Amino acid sequence: MKFLKLGKEGLIELSLLLYKNKMKNKKYRSIKFYRYFLLISAMVYFFFAMIFYYSRTIQDPMPIEQRLLTGFIFFGLYILTQLSHCFEERIDRIAYFSAIFVIVQLIYLSYVQGFEFEVSINILLILAIINLIFKGDRLALYTNIILALLLGVALYFTDNPQHSLFSFFVGYLVIAGLTYYISNQNYKTAQVLQASEQRYRTIFNTAPFGILLEDKEGTILEVNKTLCEISGYNKKELEGAKITDNLVASDQFEISKQHIKEVLEGKELEFDTISITKNNEKIYTHIKESPIILPGGEQGILSMQIDITERKKQEEIIKQQRNIIEQLHSTALKFMELESETEVLEMTIEAAHDLLDFEFCNIRFLKNDKLVGKVSSSEVLKPISKNEGIAGKAFREGKSIIIDNFDDFPNLESENKNYKSGMSIPIKNLGVFQAISKEKAAFSSEDLKLAELLISHTASSLERIYAEEEIKYKTFHDKLTGLYNRRFFEEELERLDTNRQLPLSIIMADINGLKKINDTLGHKKGDELLVKTANILKKVIRDEDILARWGGDEYVIVLPKTSNEETKKVIKRIHEKTSETKGDQLTVSLGIGSAIKNTKEQDITKILKQADKVMYKDKSSHRK
Repeated sequence: MKFLKLGKEGLIELSLLLYKNKMKNKKYRSIKFYRYFLLISAMVYFFFAMIFYYSRTIQDPMPIEQRLLTGFIFFGLYILTQLSHCFEERIDRIAYFSAIFVIVQLIYLSYVQGFEFEVSINILLILAIINLIFKGDRLALYTNIILALLLGVALYFTDNPQHSLFSFFVGYLVIAGLTYYISNQNYKTAQVLQASEQRYRTIFNTAPFGILLEDKEGTILEVNKTLCEISGYNKKELEGAKITDNLVASDQFEISKQHIKEVLEGKELEFDTISITKNNEKIYTHIKESPIILPGGEQGILSMQIDITERKKQEEIIKQQRNIIEQLHSTALKFMELESETEVLEMTIEAAHDLLDFEFCNIRFLKNDKLVGKVSSSEVLKPISKNEGIAGKAFREGKSIIIDNFDDFPNLESENKNYKSGMSIPIKNLGVFQAISKEKAAFSSEDLKLAELLISHTASSLERIYAEEEIKYKTFHDKLTGLYNRRFFEEELERLDTNRQLPLSIIMADINGLKKINDTLGHKKGDELLVKTANILKKVIRDEDILARWGGDEYVIVLPKTSNEETKKVIKRIHEKTSETKGDQLTVSLGIGSAIKNTKEQDITKILKQADKVMYKDKSSHRK
């Protein structure tokens, strides 16, 4: 079973990369990380406020009010990120600028105290930490430059410094530059990894088969979209659960455990099994499992799955048919899947060429007393009379013919002088299948029997297709007028009853005087009037409108996206067309009513009844 051109190694690498990045994204720079940063920062301020407040020997370089206020600011931001989605979305920037505020605060305190070493050294320490834990993007670069300028101005205006300000400033620039460089490189690497992960994620999720990663205990670590579609579960329901919790049938538990054991021992397995969907349906899946090493160094399993339920069902059908009909050719099964005449005829020629080894063959169908070429394995066919050649003889007589040598039958010779022998098989009253050869006596009686078996399948398939097309047509069309019938109209009305189609207009029309025509001129004339009315209505509607015979002498039209004014125009055109029939033996006169659905709250059934009511009111006015 081939899963992808990536190959096993590529799939393993892809799955592990996605899982590794997934684990990394959960561990670093998450919303939880930034919340902890804000909370711990607040706790640090409160802690030192208590230390300095209760200690009489250590003097706090920061006023206690300022320290407490800063702590409350950090704690308030922490609370806001818990309560507000807006703050949560921007928590990385909030945390970053809060940290920058700490540096600005330290620069100010250092300036006030003449840049004492014990205070100013904290600027370097905090700056290094902030640069390393936050991403080194352009904002960080500009912020570092502004902080450096701010520090430079503060140092410039400092009186009586406690140590060499120039050395301190140089040290600051070195630390700021070095830590930003490290952070920037990490940020760039993260961006590259993110782009790579996105590309692989697309492949992973759009793979046409299910992919699953599990650990040695059978716990699902990662699944793709296709596997979710196959199983009916979403990612949250699968990831973190045991493989046996949702995906394995109860009678397959022990087999599943044995498979896990074998794969962990280094074996690669490929097998068909029964799985359970979320809807508790049993499906057949083809599975390929390979051992892998997870990012943490532990053993794991890569599982690739394809839903083969339909294939299994088809196999069961084939088995049943083989038991009922011996010698049933595989082509007959393929014919059952075809939906058009062209497909059947093309497959017939293909089967005759590939299975029966007929080099040159064709099919002609009768049209206007000529056998017209439909399909051919070689040359383009010219129409011939049904009275000509071997094909015409087989069609007229309704039986198969083999000619070993066309030279012996001048009146049945082939159109092409290069062909020496051939056979023709009638396809009921439809046409003829013909095989020809450049060699004499190329076809045996066994060849004829096999070809007749093939053509019998062809004829049966064509009859099925024609019958289905006729049934489909009759199911949705009125036999007399050729219009859609009431059943089809009701289904279409339900389909069109959406907001997109508003305003949705309905026109009801009823023939005036049909009963009188039937009584005086006969039902045949009445039927002609029905057909004549249908043809008039066809001419006035658009392609997207639906016209149907509602029943008896009533017709109905649904007009999607049609306003009241536009509906009136349609009704006006109908009256104009019917007026043109005045003077005819069969004059068309209609009672017409309409109604419009403008809002989704309106009931389309009531709209239909409203149009019917208006129609009968109009019909009554004609009687007066």
